[in-house]
Amino acid sequence: MRLLTAEEDLGPRNIYNFKTISGDINVEVKDRDMKFCEQLGPFSKQYEKINAYIAKKCKVLQAKAHELADDYYAIGAEINHFAELLKPAEIP
Repeated sequence: MRLLTAEEDLGPRNIYNFKTISGDINVEVKDRDMKFCEQLGPFSKQYEKINAYIAKKCKVLQAKAHELADDYYAIGAEINHFAELLKPAEIP
């Protein structure tokens, strides 16, 4: 095993020096994406509000769906219980 020199031990000096398994990190894409997002202006805030509203409504609907499903299975259990009670009676 070889010891690293002080210069080798410092690692990359900035993000442009990093290498990945697939090659260099493309920092220009990040800069381009940030510039694009900054140009969106109030649209991104409005989109965030719309997204939050939809998420809130979906959570309410999901809670109602779970409640209805619980009621459905409870009714099914009651019907099964009632059917078991009526088996020995043999009503003509």
